Amino acid sequence: MEQMKRVASAFFILPPLLLLLNYAPPWLFLCLTLGIMWQSLREYFHILQPMQLPVSSVLCSTLVSSLVIVTASLADGYWLPMVLFLSLVCLTISALVTTSPASAPFLILLASIFGVFFIGWGLSHLILLRYLPAGKWYILFLCAVVWAGDTSAMYAGKSLGRHKLAPTISPGKTWEGAAAGVVGGILAALLSAAWG
Repeated sequence: MEQMKRVASAFFILPPLLLLLNYAPPWLFLCLTLGIMWQSLREYFHILQPMQLPVSSVLCSTLVSSLVIVTASLADGYWLPMVLFLSLVCLTISALVTTSPASAPFLILLASIFGVFFIGWGLSHLILLRYLPAGKWYILFLCAVVWAGDTSAMYAGKSLGRHKLAPTISPGKTWEGAAAGVVGGILAALLSAAWG
């Protein structure tokens, strides 16, 4: 039942997404992207709870990721590389100043930088994509591939999954589900490309 709800939710999200891409002003799309980023970072730091990241690193990573996304919305991201570089310098200084040698500052810095790159810098490309002439179709293409991969991984993992992928991080994930997710994403990309 839960699986069907997740699949059906994608179809309910599609009409608002189309309206957002076609008619929403840039600031509203920026707010949505920031909201996705904050929720993603929240889940990311939840996974890293055993590391006991200091509050300063969590706040710095969140501020830096927000700054990177906002910069992407200004002047088509012209200043994005410079802001990203300066942000990483600030993260480094923050990790060295606010942590003690006993708390493994390098690992804390690595976790913070990975969060900024993987989530903040990655999601900033939604803004950059939207600026392209066919940007809204690229975003829909991306959503289709992600949805197909996630759905394939979920169904295959529930029905065929036997070998755990990362039991300490996500006990429900399996290698079979991961493989099905990759295949589902590739098939969705090929079908979308052929259809478009």
